[in-house]
Amino acid sequence: MDFKAAVLSKVEAPLEIHDVEMTGLKPNDVLVRNHASGLCHTDFEVIHGSLRFPLPIVLGHEASGVVEAVGEAVTLVKPGDHVVCSWNPNCGHCFYCDQDLPILCEPFSRHVPSEIPFDRACLIGCGVMTGVGAVLRVARVQPGTSVVVIGCGAVGLNAIQGARLAGAEPIMAVDIHQEKLLMATAFGATHTSLAGRDDVPSVVQGLTRGRGADHVIEAAGIDNTLQLSLDVSRPGANVILLGKTDVTREVHIRWGSMMAERRIVRSSYGGARPRRDFPLLARLYLDGRLMLDELITRRISLHEINDGFSDMAKGSLVRAVVQMN
Repeated sequence: MDFKAAVLSKVEAPLEIHDVEMTGLKPNDVLVRNHASGLCHTDFEVIHGSLRFPLPIVLGHEASGVVEAVGEAVTLVKPGDHVVCSWNPNCGHCFYCDQDLPILCEPFSRHVPSEIPFDRACLIGCGVMTGVGAVLRVARVQPGTSVVVIGCGAVGLNAIQGARLAGAEPIMAVDIHQEKLLMATAFGATHTSLAGRDDVPSVVQGLTRGRGADHVIEAAGIDNTLQLSLDVSRPGANVILLGKTDVTREVHIRWGSMMAERRIVRSSYGGARPRRDFPLLARLYLDGRLMLDELITRRISLHEINDGFSDMAKGSLVRAVVQMN
């Protein structure tokens, strides 16, 4: 089978649209006809070399579509099923799944209700799961506890609505852009703080009786926000790190800010168990409780993919979604 794909041949180069030939299905393979795919910042990192993968490579991992064919050993899905493709799902019963580390398992696709549009469904496969899951699955935020989310891009906005779904109070959003704080309010933030202008730790202490936040979700990029994440957390708090930087870069923090029994966790996928979580998130959207439409800044064709990444570099979008013809 031949299909068109956006191929990265070298770092810092534009993606090129090529005809690619697919080999036959192996027994455990699932072929999905892709209908929509979100542009994720992880793809951007590969393009610019801060995350290194062998080249050439076909990027894209936040996708939804319909199962076209399955290998002879596949039993969980069948042709015609609507699915969200998880970049790192899990079987639920291997060693790492039993250790509650599903991020280390092997991939499968997951059913979602056919009523959810593909351009909304694809977002569940990465950004939504990472942000909402960081709150519900990793931090396990309880009603009435305080949450600070640092960075209000796609992942941060989803962490904010995860906190809203969990019943957290207060929910404080922190960003360097006022327009992103306005979006954060729409997604569920009860308070906002403009980093670079406000004394963010003092603002957080004022909202938490001087203690600091129960849960801090860092979703901005680590370099300039790791220290702040610790500074706004209370003793014994959960500090969940979602942001990233170049994989070779060293980061520095003040040792004393790690004291007082703070629990610091790096999460790449919000504790995702796709068989459990993807249908749940889809249903929350269909029930009007999870905001997906508002995450989409721009819809583009495959041939416009470089324009989408250019907008990402400018910081002018939350999510661009590639819609397939």
